[in-house]
Amino acid sequence: MFTNYFRGIINRTGTSSQEELAGSAIRGKMPRKIALLVATASLLGSVLSLGLAGTANAAETDPTAPSSTSSNNSLRELQALATKNRAAEPASTFAYPHCNGATRHALKGSPSENGGIPSYATTNYNCILESGNVNADDEWLQYSLRACYQKNIAIDGSFGPATYNALLQVQSQLGVTIDGVYGPGTRNAILFDSSLYCHRLTDFVGF
Repeated sequence: MFTNYFRGIINRTGTSSQEELAGSAIRGKMPRKIALLVATASLLGSVLSLGLAGTANAAETDPTAPSSTSSNNSLRELQALATKNRAAEPASTFAYPHCNGATRHALKGSPSENGGIPSYATTNYNCILESGNVNADDEWLQYSLRACYQKNIAIDGSFGPATYNALLQVQSQLGVTIDGVYGPGTRNAILFDSSLYCHRLTDFVGF
């Protein structure tokens, strides 16, 4: 007997208040208990709808919400910039020998701490690491990228795509030339892992 009444409530464009429905019961249009149940269900439905809508709008507008698309675009932009910078850099930038070892240096004021600094022939620190290198120096660079900059890369001594992309992001963070190459400019700015903390080159004995 209440079918038409319920249909009228559902088809309304506005939301009736609990008092209105309760008043309808008093006027004999429907039992008071049913009116209160309908009013409560209506109010709960409205609150739930508003909550869901608010959550959806927040996700759409929140600038801090993670976005895989924006992250990928940022990495693609860095890769494109690195290619452009590599083409524009003078040949002298790549005239340094490739690092072929790592020399361990004690930390100033804390001899028990030491870190490996990529080097060529143990004494020349003006060397480079780039895509395709496979040696122990790559491991020390990977240690720094992983421990000091939270880059989730493998420590395998291979300068592959993951190490390259991580280095691009760190170079962007440091404000040095973004070219995907570890050279003197990056060496002077990057933090090195000393197994306990991260330090700049000048914090080690000999620099």
